[in-house]
Amino acid sequence: MATPMNNEQDKQLQTTLENLALILKLWIPVLTEIKKMNQTLEKLPDNFSLLQRQINKLSQANTYIKKNPLPPEHLEQIRQLQGFELKLQALTNNLDCELPQLVKLEKQIGNLIALRERVEALQEQCQLIKRNM
Repeated sequence: MATPMNNEQDKQLQTTLENLALILKLWIPVLTEIKKMNQTLEKLPDNFSLLQRQINKLSQANTYIKKNPLPPEHLEQIRQLQGFELKLQALTNNLDCELPQLVKLEKQIGNLIALRERVEALQEQCQLIKRNM
């Protein structure tokens, strides 16, 4: 036969489990979004390396042009430099597009940390209930 104390503990345990279920339901979409963003972020180091190489090439070309005006036969080099500029602009635009996602990711990480703290608090609550049984 259940005692009033056991009934109260059962209610507390049920509430704790319901809270955990709610937290898990909230956690799954956040983790899914983080996974998507991680796939995008994995490409960033390659993009940054490309950007750095292109910046170096543009800098070298700019220095060369300042020292030695290009004769008309170097039009191909000029076109390549213009192509690099377009790639740099596209990369900059892509990074600008990623910025809101990074801000969103930062907020979601904050939410995950808060959810983790809540789960830990609920775990402590469960342990207290078990000890009092």
